[in-house]
Amino acid sequence: MSPQASITFGASSSLGVSAVDRDPFIAHNFDVDLGAGPIAFAEVSGLGYEIDYVDDSGTAERTREKKKRAVARVTEVRLRRGVTGDMSLWRWVGAALAGSYETRTVTIRLLDAQGAPACAWVLRGARPIKWLGPTLSAMGSAVAIEELVLAADSIEFTATGD
Repeated sequence: MSPQASITFGASSSLGVSAVDRDPFIAHNFDVDLGAGPIAFAEVSGLGYEIDYVDDSGTAERTREKKKRAVARVTEVRLRRGVTGDMSLWRWVGAALAGSYETRTVTIRLLDAQGAPACAWVLRGARPIKWLGPTLSAMGSAVAIEELVLAADSIEFTATGD
């Protein structure tokens, strides 16, 4: 008889995830804080890092070995929301347009089914690099959506209950 694969519930995998961990969170339940309280957004995308591996030339010359080191950069984060009379986002963009270099700590919280924060991505040194206004059409009934694109120095991930 050949050996069979089995799953032992309650055991941890090599990724540190227990077989009895909570179900994944639903992506539509989130809030965004641009540093002055939550603002409603319809979509957040682009949370991530790009990692390049470069030769560490100083070490390579001494040891005659090619050594690599990782260099990471935060990807652009896109925030999309319906246009409203709320001016808080536009004031931040307007300050940048006037020449001000105002960075903020932006927090994106994923909420559980009860609406409590489950995990968060904290963007440090976030700043606006692009704003796109809505596409307007008299032939449709779509919501007018604006988009803010952010650059950030770092992203920190936190989870509650761990």
